[in-house]
Amino acid sequence: MIDALSRRGAHHKEVTPHGVRFHQFSWDAAGRTVRVVVTQSLLPGQQFAGNAVAYLRQSFAPRLLALVGIGGSVHPDVHVGDVVIAQEIVHYEPRKITPEGVRRRGRSHPVTARVQHAINDFFTENGEPWPLPDGPDHRALRGLIGSGEAVIAHVDAAERRYLSEYNEKVLAVETEGAGLVEAVHAAANEAGTPKPWLVVRGMSDEADSHKDDSRHEPAGRNAAEVFCGLLPHLLRTPREMNDRQAARPCSGGRVLRERE
Repeated sequence: MIDALSRRGAHHKEVTPHGVRFHQFSWDAAGRTVRVVVTQSLLPGQQFAGNAVAYLRQSFAPRLLALVGIGGSVHPDVHVGDVVIAQEIVHYEPRKITPEGVRRRGRSHPVTARVQHAINDFFTENGEPWPLPDGPDHRALRGLIGSGEAVIAHVDAAERRYLSEYNEKVLAVETEGAGLVEAVHAAANEAGTPKPWLVVRGMSDEADSHKDDSRHEPAGRNAAEVFCGLLPHLLRTPREMNDRQAARPCSGGRVLRERE
């Protein structure tokens, strides 16, 4: 992430009295200054992701909170090196344990309408799935991401079975997204409206017995590049979006419909 953003603008590192590291980036785009602040959670896991949100809020006033990193594919259409943009996070950990077995009570968290419009705009302009410029064999897709505490490395794991039954469009799993989303939800503004959030995951494995650390770096790099590609769409004002739509040529007879 640091490398991807360093190629776009000035970089300044700050260390707080408590040892938290913030990397600040800024550059000019479309007549305005874009500012991005990056930090790394202390350790993997939902709680540490929530803590990172709190640290960012203490020092900055972010318009958007994003989680960018690696995950595991749980869908046959998603391969190692691909990137999944979350339209929804499925928190699969909530459950009740009874004498008859485990009853899962998963919770679903869709992105805000503003973020969904930006994702739609990104794929409308770039095609879907989007072939990554630096790796034509790898693609960016959108879908649901399962999030929990478990690091899944078994093709027959109960968590995988549950997610496939919950929604067949769950594409990936990871271990921090629910912490981010629930921290954002808990800190809604006075009107009760939560801040926009985004989760982008590069696939480093297929959440099976072959899982290892060998593909973490390229997967993280791919996720960072997709996030940077999404940024202009996330930052556009309604007026800019309307101007672009008016300038876009119409294709006769084309009907846009929900993906099956």
